[in-house]
Amino acid sequence: MKILLFGCFLMFSVLGLYGQSFKTINDLSYFGTDEADEKHKLDLYLPEGIEQPPLLIWIHGGAWAFGNRKNEKALATKFAGEGIAVAVISYRLSPGAWADPKLDKGIQHPEHIIDVARAFGWLHKNAETYGFSQQDIFVSGYSAGGHLSALLATDLHYLKDQGLNKEVIKGLIPIAGAYDISAYHDTHYRYNGPEMAEKHVKAVFGHSEEDFLSASPTNFVNNLSVPMLLISENQSYDYTLLFEEAIKKAGKRNVDYLHVRELDHSGLYQQLAGSETSKYRDQIVNFILKWSTKRP
Repeated sequence: MKILLFGCFLMFSVLGLYGQSFKTINDLSYFGTDEADEKHKLDLYLPEGIEQPPLLIWIHGGAWAFGNRKNEKALATKFAGEGIAVAVISYRLSPGAWADPKLDKGIQHPEHIIDVARAFGWLHKNAETYGFSQQDIFVSGYSAGGHLSALLATDLHYLKDQGLNKEVIKGLIPIAGAYDISAYHDTHYRYNGPEMAEKHVKAVFGHSEEDFLSASPTNFVNNLSVPMLLISENQSYDYTLLFEEAIKKAGKRNVDYLHVRELDHSGLYQQLAGSETSKYRDQIVNFILKWSTKRP
């Protein structure tokens, strides 16, 4: 492994599991200065020797209140080893007092998705600098990240605020997310009680039905215009089914559905990130290659 000093960032060059070498560039600020908040940074995994590979923007999960880009390294390196550039982004988080009383401060919707749009805008602008294809930018994420990826591609005003239109997203891959926040709130209220619904769902999205609608990709499904691979596991299936039904009702095409009924929420993620081989990860790679203008 070579370790090089690259400006104020560390750049690593490694050989991927699948024979494709790639370099990583850590801690790039997508908003503000280099000294900006840690949550306004991203890490790049860039295949070497491939001209303008497609870029997968990966949004981490963690119930909108936990997690960070550093936890996604194992998954990112597997995609990079397949010749796909990956940008793993951080974003500001909501309070997580329902899990840890000390985590009682944070932001609320729409600040998470604003950060995601900022990161997308920075990556689109800097495609030539880092050598990936500006025409082949895919958006994906797991759990909370799946929700945010779908919201970026359906509520288009966040991209518009970055001076971009819907055509800049080449494809969408939401995984194991919640896409109807009203239903998500009602489920928590019914099965986990009003305190959980308050401290988890309302702390993230607000207290009114209007707040829930503004955060729900199902509410903006008519704006969906990009190819999509929608993936669930057995714990997120019911949430995903609401999104699937809305998509079909709107008559949207170029949408593939993958329901992994034999794995639960943590199991699917571990299979994607931790297994040397994964038929589900292969389907994501194949989807990206199918819709890319320039293939590795």
